[in-house]
Amino acid sequence: MEKADCSAHLLLKFMPRRNEYEKSIEILKELEAAERRYGLLSCFGLLPSGEVVYFDEGGTPCRVSVQGTALLQGRPLELKNQPVEVISTTEAFKQLAHHEQKLYLKGLAEEQTKQIRWQQSKRRRALRWLASAGFIVLLLSVAVLLLNADGPEQNLRRAEERLKDLYAEQGIFIKGYVDIMVVNTGGYNPLGPVSISRATFKQFLQELNSPALPEADRMYQICVEGGCDPALALAFFEHESNGGNQGVAALTKSIGNIRCTEGYSCYTTEGNGSFRQYATWSEGLRDWVDLLKVYKDDLKRVTLEDIIPKYAPQADNNDETLYIATVKKRVDDLRKREVLNTVKSLAENQPSGNPIWETDWVISQGYSAKHPEIDLARPITVAQGTNIHATLEGVVTVVRDDPLFGNRVFITSSQFTTHYNHLTEDIPVKSGQVVKRGEVIGYMGNSGKSTGPHLDYEIFQGTERANPQDWILRR
Repeated sequence: MEKADCSAHLLLKFMPRRNEYEKSIEILKELEAAERRYGLLSCFGLLPSGEVVYFDEGGTPCRVSVQGTALLQGRPLELKNQPVEVISTTEAFKQLAHHEQKLYLKGLAEEQTKQIRWQQSKRRRALRWLASAGFIVLLLSVAVLLLNADGPEQNLRRAEERLKDLYAEQGIFIKGYVDIMVVNTGGYNPLGPVSISRATFKQFLQELNSPALPEADRMYQICVEGGCDPALALAFFEHESNGGNQGVAALTKSIGNIRCTEGYSCYTTEGNGSFRQYATWSEGLRDWVDLLKVYKDDLKRVTLEDIIPKYAPQADNNDETLYIATVKKRVDDLRKREVLNTVKSLAENQPSGNPIWETDWVISQGYSAKHPEIDLARPITVAQGTNIHATLEGVVTVVRDDPLFGNRVFITSSQFTTHYNHLTEDIPVKSGQVVKRGEVIGYMGNSGKSTGPHLDYEIFQGTERANPQDWILRR
C-alpha cells in the first residue's frame, strides 16, 4: 500500500468510542488548538464501517482504517481507496450516532434486565419464605408485592427513557463541521461534465497572472455551454502557453495554439508555421471547444489518449506521454482545489469549535427540549471574564441586554446564527461589525437570569435550532 505524506495528529479529528472517550479528550483538545493555529487543515468523516475519509494538507483524498487511537499518534496513514467519490459526513455521523446510541441503550437495558430478574428472583425467594408463615400471610404478601411491582417491559421502557435523557446530555459522539466532501472522478475527457466552479476557474487564471483573466466569466460560460470541462481547458491553456503568457499564444489569443487553416485569420511565425489568431481570448476558447467537437464527432477521438496524438503530435516536437501526464496532473490539482475551496466555504459559513479556548471548560447543562442551548462553564474562581471567541465567521447582528439572557451577542452567516449569552457589560464588538472565527466577541459573565458566571451558547440553522453539542469538541 502507498503511504500518505501527512501527519494524522494534525489532520484528523477523532470520534472516540464510549470506552475511549475519557482518555482521548486531551488529544481532542490538542486537535482543536492545532486547527486554531493552522487554520482549516482537513475535512473528514468517520463512517460506520470504522473508516475515516479526509483530505491531507495537499488536498489528497485518503480513506483509511481506524484502529483504536493509533491514528492519533502521528503514524503514517495507509491508503485503501483513492480517490474517494462522494461522502456525506452529516449522514455518516447520523448513522454512527444512531448505531452508538442503539448499542449504548441495548447494553444498559440488558443491565437493567439483569437487575429486574434479580429483583424478581429475590421476590420469589421472599414468597417461598413467607409461605412457611401461613396461607393468609402469603396472600397478603403476594398482594403487596403485586401492587408495588412493575412488569419487566414497563421497567425497560422507563430505563430506556432515562437512558435517552442521559444520552442527550452526555452525547458520545462529535460531529465535524463539514457537510459534503466531493472529489470529481469523471475522467479526463475534455468534453465532459463540469468539475470546477467559476470561482476556481478565475482563481487559477489569477495565479497564472493570465492576460485572459478579464474574460474569465465569459470563458467559463463558453465551457459550460459547449459541454467542455473547464478544468481540462485550463490544463491545456497552461501547458500550451502558461495561460497566455508565453510563446505565440500571447499574440494570437489562442487557448491551444491551433494550426492555421483556410478561412481563419492567422499569425505566421519565423520557422514554426502559422497559427489561428483571434480578437479575444473568449473567441479563441470557443474555437478550441469547436475543434474538440470535430475530434469527437468526425474522428471519434474522445479521450486524452485519443486526442493528443492528433492535437500535439510528435512530428511537432511534442512528447505525447508527457503532455497527457501534465494535463492529468493539473486537472487533478484543480479538482482537489475545488473540493478544498468548497469545504473552506462551508466551514467559514457554519459554526466550528468551542467559544471557550481554555481547557478546563465543562458543559454544566446540556441540550434538551426544555433547554434548547448548552451552558458552558469554568471553575468559579476563574470563570468571570473568560474570553468568549466567535465560532462563526459572519456579521454581528445583535448586541443588547436582555432581562433573561443578559448581555447578548448574535453572529450571523449565510446559513447559521450563533448566540452568546450572559456576557459581561464590556462587549468589544458592535452591531454590523464583520468578525472572523476565533475573534474575542465578549467575556463570560453573570448577567440576566443567571446563578453564576457561565456562557449560554445557542445555534440556529435558518430558523431551526441546532444542538451546539454536535458542533464543538466536548466532554
